[in-house]
Amino acid sequence: MATLGHETVLLELNGVTRTYAGPPRLDALKGVSLTIASGEIVAIVGRSGSGKSTLLNVLGLLDRPSDGEYLVGGVRVAGCGDRELTRLRSEFFGFVFQQSFLLARHTAQENVELAVRPQRTSARERRERAAAALERVGLSHRRAALPGSMSGGECQRTAIARALAQHPQAILCDEPTGNLDERTAAEITDLLVGLAAGGAAVVMVTHDLTIAAALPRVLSLRDGRLREGLDPELLAAGHLR
Repeated sequence: MATLGHETVLLELNGVTRTYAGPPRLDALKGVSLTIASGEIVAIVGRSGSGKSTLLNVLGLLDRPSDGEYLVGGVRVAGCGDRELTRLRSEFFGFVFQQSFLLARHTAQENVELAVRPQRTSARERRERAAAALERVGLSHRRAALPGSMSGGECQRTAIARALAQHPQAILCDEPTGNLDERTAAEITDLLVGLAAGGAAVVMVTHDLTIAAALPRVLSLRDGRLREGLDPELLAAGHLR
């Protein structure tokens, strides 16, 4: 894999486009080039419809570029079949969404264990990895709790633990604080920053300009085009809805 300074480049996009045939035809991404290294935390901002979700789906191998080059850990995605893409997705990425999507009848521990199953680990290893991940997000005392008895912040921490238990090199977050109050959102953001400090790359799509501005790297999307930094137009508007 390539290096960026002292860090390893994990994700690399070169002139990537994503076009949906329609009708009507939609150019969701237009010539996007981007490198993300290990240990980076990156915020992606933009108005609704700017291409944020499409970019996150391409990064997470949930969608394929229409053109351009994408490398995951130095592997060219265009040359991968469906089985290889599934393996890469499972072993390389952890996902955190706006909704925690926890299974209501399973405890926090069980929800996290289920995420590790596709990696063909033993039951003992799944238990150990889930317990370690819940401890890392400060929820060891809630391992036996059901989602219905947990706060929104606890559910989102469990969702982060679920991603962590897979031992990902990159964690992709789609509005992970969107349903949380301001204090809890700040706590979740601090947790994600800590994960990046531990070596994982963290990419966070957010509508919250306050959160984005507090992170060391911000990318702005407008009409499918990516730029480094916070778009002055978005900053002047003060909101992204």
